[in-house]
Amino acid sequence: MIHKKSIIPIFLVSASLTAMAATAPDSIPYGQQDLQAAFGYLDTRDSYTGAQSSVKADKIDKWQGTSLESAIRGKLSGWYNGVIRGQSSPYATDALLVLDGIPMPFMAIADLDPTTVEEVTILKDAAAKALYGPQGAQGVILVTTKHGENNSMKVRISANVGVEKATRNPDMLNAYGQALLRNTALNNDGLASKFSTAELAAFRDGTGTDNDWRDMYMDNMLFQKYNVQVGAGSEKVRFYINVGFARESGKYNTSYDDKYNPSDYTNRFTVVSNLDVDLTPWMRAFANTNIGVRRVNAAYLGAAEIYKLMYTTPNWVEDGVLPDGSVITNEGYANPLRGAINYSGVNQMTRTDLAANIGFDIKLDFLTKGLSFKGIFGYSSIYNGIRGGTHDYSRVVFNENTQTYAPWGSNVETPLSWAKGTTTNYYMDIQAMLNYSRIFGDDHLVEALLYYTSEDYRGDATKWYQYAFLLPSNRIELAGEVKYGFKNRYFLQFDFNHSGSEMMAEGHQFHFSPTVSASWVPSEESWFKNDIVTYLKLRASYGALYYDSLRDQDSRYLYNNVYRAGVGGISGIYTGYGVTNLRRGNPAIGWEKSKQQNYGFDLGFWDKFHINFDYWRTNQEGVLLQSELTPTLGGITSSNRAFTNSGEIFNHGIDLGLTYSTVLPCGLGISASGQMGWNKNHWVSASELSYADAGYAYPYRKTGYSIGQEWGYLIDNSNGSIFYNSQAEIDNSNLRYTGKQPRPGDLKFKDLNKDGVIDEGDYAPLSGVYDMPRVEYGASVQLDYKGFDLFLDFVGEGGRSALFNKSVGVAEYVDGITTEGVYMPLHNSAWTAERYADGKSINYPALSSSASSSLQANAFYASKIDYLRLRNVTLGYSLPDKIVSRMGMSKLRFYVTGQNLLTWDNMKFDGLDPEVDQIYSKIYRSFNFGLNINF
Repeated sequence: MIHKKSIIPIFLVSASLTAMAATAPDSIPYGQQDLQAAFGYLDTRDSYTGAQSSVKADKIDKWQGTSLESAIRGKLSGWYNGVIRGQSSPYATDALLVLDGIPMPFMAIADLDPTTVEEVTILKDAAAKALYGPQGAQGVILVTTKHGENNSMKVRISANVGVEKATRNPDMLNAYGQALLRNTALNNDGLASKFSTAELAAFRDGTGTDNDWRDMYMDNMLFQKYNVQVGAGSEKVRFYINVGFARESGKYNTSYDDKYNPSDYTNRFTVVSNLDVDLTPWMRAFANTNIGVRRVNAAYLGAAEIYKLMYTTPNWVEDGVLPDGSVITNEGYANPLRGAINYSGVNQMTRTDLAANIGFDIKLDFLTKGLSFKGIFGYSSIYNGIRGGTHDYSRVVFNENTQTYAPWGSNVETPLSWAKGTTTNYYMDIQAMLNYSRIFGDDHLVEALLYYTSEDYRGDATKWYQYAFLLPSNRIELAGEVKYGFKNRYFLQFDFNHSGSEMMAEGHQFHFSPTVSASWVPSEESWFKNDIVTYLKLRASYGALYYDSLRDQDSRYLYNNVYRAGVGGISGIYTGYGVTNLRRGNPAIGWEKSKQQNYGFDLGFWDKFHINFDYWRTNQEGVLLQSELTPTLGGITSSNRAFTNSGEIFNHGIDLGLTYSTVLPCGLGISASGQMGWNKNHWVSASELSYADAGYAYPYRKTGYSIGQEWGYLIDNSNGSIFYNSQAEIDNSNLRYTGKQPRPGDLKFKDLNKDGVIDEGDYAPLSGVYDMPRVEYGASVQLDYKGFDLFLDFVGEGGRSALFNKSVGVAEYVDGITTEGVYMPLHNSAWTAERYADGKSINYPALSSSASSSLQANAFYASKIDYLRLRNVTLGYSLPDKIVSRMGMSKLRFYVTGQNLLTWDNMKFDGLDPEVDQIYSKIYRSFNFGLNINF
């Protein structure tokens, strides 16, 4: 264990000072010379040597929603769904969130109210991240909330209401179409039809049951959001307060309101309070508080499960309630939709997020000019209380013989039974920092800082292998930075971080991370000056950072063996409790080492058009994994072998940002920006066995391939058809299949290793099917003219595919999800002997009532999911100043907004949004109306 004496929770100083570092160059208009605070001293756009991207409140406020993560989507080059610059490790993914200077390891950026945020900045290279230590090695996202200003009083009121609906609700076949294809699937498997000719006729003429569950139970969601912000300040005191409320409701229709309300709704309350006080000319104190309370109400099964039932329950299943309260269903459907929504019970959840910090900074010019000290105490916690009420009800099915409804199953009416549960997390840190910044003789800039930080946190544990996380965890850091600048043109910087974690064994707890970076500003040279290229800066950095990924594992102390007691023993000798060795420990477990390079430039033309470009490379060494080369001795299974730092991954890419702004002579203001990130990773070594001797066409499953690469069979089209069109063709192929045997109409797979057997030895990497897209991009345009404003925002991604062989909406059968299949319009063109004989178009394998040979992982079900989405269109109008001033206001603006309006994609299968893999998972389109009032 790390010595407790050295762990006084002192993580207080690094966060707020580091947060200030976040606001340097990338998105700053190059014509401005705004000073950017960096760990207590000031950086200009010239002196900053790192790589970062920023987005300010004016862009964030355009997103009419409750999630800050959604608001910044597509606006930061190198950022994708919480990951910065792609994956360099399977465990080191999510960036460190720093809120007003305090790291938030348990809070998600989606939990923050966008209305309260002044700026979001991501730190991308080693020079920018070094001072954050192992938590920030994979990227840092700095969120700065709004503060009051000197000698001002501003009141802002905003209200927004709207309606949300899914971007795609695919057409489902009616009862006749579903029943017809169900019979076909059963017949293909040599089984009897489920539906008779008379039943099919009834479905076709409308006399049979035909329930469109989406139309009956799916509702448009209602959205409301209100915020009141007050910011004010004098020469010595400044404060900012925000009170917000948001509500989303209506995912499904309900009708039961006797014992409880199972309606789906989420209420969210936010309170943000920031206070800055100049106690003396040389001392400032501050206190920041961010509170969020979320209350969720839903049917006991939850909205996600109810949506799943809407798409996996055939239209021919009956719906209704008998006078005695019994819910009508069909055999095999234990969760009829009416009962699942209204009679299964209710779940109520209340979550409270608290983030707070207090601190001070002192100018020490009386000791030496440019010296200052800062101290901060930070605390964050999450409390989640769940109250669940379970309720059961009787089911009945129609008996054809008696022509009456009869009880089905063992379910009976039960009283509502309540249960409670809670989870809690906390995080504390203290930071102490000494800063020095001074210019000598107008030409020589010298900056330095030294800080010590300590953190203490505790997580949750709901399963045996998480129990160690109930104990407080500790980490300590000593870090520093030295920078020298000459004539505001040449800058050289050195950073270091010395960190320790008690999650490693003694001798492996500490590491030292050095980083060096430099920049040159040619546009400051006298020989460079011109009116076209108005700014140019070149940047480079290299650092060896370390990452502690043990927190993402199932055991906190991977250096120890894990033993657990359990019922059992040696048969015939002892049948009481036995002891099982569940995980072998490795005393040498250590940190993942990340060698990061960055080369970039910032370029400006005519002070209107600006380009930011970075090329980066990361070598992640010592990647944590369970090596296949480790022998499994002593009864230890492969899943319980020890972890080792034996993997290596290479990741590289490009970040590009573009901005343009101007005002035309007619008064039209134009502001446009675009960003793009490209990345590609692969395992250099995954410490895995080679299957070359076993005759595998591809002997490795990780080494040489991207993280998350999926494997499957390739399709054989050598004779012009991808299907076996007869039993004779299967027999004449001279191929043996392990596992599921092919039928006529099933897909043909390539025998890649030419051994006459179709098995895992023929698996190939499926093109593009891996964890991260190769490309993410976004663009926005804002036009302002005589009180009118128009904002257009686009986002997209490319270079990735997804596998849909287990996706409802593509595959007719998905094990564990579908009961009797889900049949879509796509399946009308599935292979049948009749369609083949008639020469009709065939676009899908022969349907099956179970997991057929065709539904194994294979290239047929791989589809590109590249897309471009029109994510936001906002049209606003602000009343003229002379009118609003008479009303006692400084601004009155009305606006309408549409979000996720249009999507262009190249998906192989219809009905799915490119960001989801099941038809019951939804991306929502919204239409909003709102107003902003400023005083």
